[in-house]
Amino acid sequence: MVLIRPSSLIGATNSYYVALDGKDVFTIRSGENTQFHIPAGEHVVSVKCFGGWSPTWKEDGKQFFAAQDQPSYFQISRNLTCAKIAQINSEDARKLLAASKFISPNTVSNK
Repeated sequence: MVLIRPSSLIGATNSYYVALDGKDVFTIRSGENTQFHIPAGEHVVSVKCFGGWSPTWKEDGKQFFAAQDQPSYFQISRNLTCAKIAQINSEDARKLLAASKFISPNTVSNK
């Protein structure tokens, strides 16, 4: 699984929390990307943040099928209520990865 949050001035100070199958797994900031292995099969990936038009937690999620040994690419971006997540193709992901910084999912700041 590859997660990409392109750099943006709007919302740049907000960290977004990424959950996989209901469990928080990573915190991603503007201009960052990460990747990690997940088991093949059906999953739900979601992005959560606090704020937007009202001071509450917001969440956007996508159900997807992870194929064996094939990456699933997701772009995380802001929207009017807080954040959204969308599955993208490898060509779009390649461009976004080139313009963002890799952060290991094992970093202390993301546990």
